[in-house]
Amino acid sequence: MAVKSCDSTISASLKSEKQVLDQIGFCPQIIRCFGDGYSVEDGETLYNLFLENGDEEQRKMEIRGTPLNLAPESVNNNEYDSPVDIWALGCAIVEMFTGKPAWNFKPGSNVAALLIKIGVSDESPVIPTELSDEGKDFLGKCFVKDPNNRWTADMLLDHPFMFGSNYDDEEEEEASTSPDCSFEDASVSPRCPFDFPDWVSTQSTISSQSTFQENSRLVSPFSSYISSGLDRIRQLDCDQAPNWSFSGSWMTVR
Repeated sequence: MAVKSCDSTISASLKSEKQVLDQIGFCPQIIRCFGDGYSVEDGETLYNLFLENGDEEQRKMEIRGTPLNLAPESVNNNEYDSPVDIWALGCAIVEMFTGKPAWNFKPGSNVAALLIKIGVSDESPVIPTELSDEGKDFLGKCFVKDPNNRWTADMLLDHPFMFGSNYDDEEEEEASTSPDCSFEDASVSPRCPFDFPDWVSTQSTISSQSTFQENSRLVSPFSSYISSGLDRIRQLDCDQAPNWSFSGSWMTVR
């Protein structure tokens, strides 16, 4: 059994996790929740969530995740910690850049042979030669076989590849003085689930939209077409059900 613990004063997220697991019920692919409780350690009250240990022996050979994106430690030791996400990120970048999976795996090929290649061999996904030097180095940090030496998300966020190579000081100064762009207003990419800023309330959003629409009427002849998201959704509502059998306007994308 595994135990997740946190200070009882900040246990809302952990309690929500228990509620979700209770609603899901039993599922072979999802760890079970055995209950919760409180304990006192070093004078602090802790909230504890009792979970099934996911590396149980009967599931030792179970594959979880997309085989083409599995990290070596997932294949060899059934490990699914944070470093495996970095490996999968590298695979995703390769596929986004080339339009093909990071591993050369054709339909009908042997999945077991692919897993052996990922887990046992020294081979790594091929880094596109057309990628910039910064991009190649970035992927090289993602495809380190040893998860202890693989770069973390915080380290990769400071990599030069994340800043691009075509943004010079002159462009930065121009952007900083532009009335339409302010670095103070720019959002920062969150580095963990608790880094998200406070969301603007729905009431405030609607109020802002109303103010925008009111001001737009004075300067734009197209202001009558501006409406809130709720109004646009209401315009889609009708008594007649859509005819999905008609495919004349459908376009095949793959």
